[in-house]
Amino acid sequence: MVMVPYDITALPLSSLKPLAEWHRSMANHLADAVKNKESYQAILDRLSARRKSKTREVDILTTYLANGNSPDQALRATAAASGLDQARLLPLLPAAIGRARQAGRLKRNREIMQRVATGWTDAEIGARFGLHPKSVNRIIKEQREKAA
Repeated sequence: MVMVPYDITALPLSSLKPLAEWHRSMANHLADAVKNKESYQAILDRLSARRKSKTREVDILTTYLANGNSPDQALRATAAASGLDQARLLPLLPAAIGRARQAGRLKRNREIMQRVATGWTDAEIGARFGLHPKSVNRIIKEQREKAA
């Protein structure tokens, strides 16, 4: 039940028509607000779906790049897998390249730490990975700080 802050029966009949119009106007305004909120939610849902799709496409590109494919090959393969035009995927390429490089560094650092655990010297590890022994030492130090 809706509570009205005044007694309608005490109002003159001449004021009821404007009051009814005001209530109708407020009801329309509320209905529009609900529609706008639903439209706003639909927009948010579409943006969220697009963001998830974009993340998935970057993940696919990253996987192809991390597996040794060239950027051009990764774009073609991702376009085929996702059904999108390569031109739409092109802006996602820098992020995918960065993630692929990061994944490569993580893998390399993990292998370095495995070799340290088995007794390899910095010079031996550096020769294996094409790094200067001081770089190997820095990587080992950073990895140990992360682990602590």
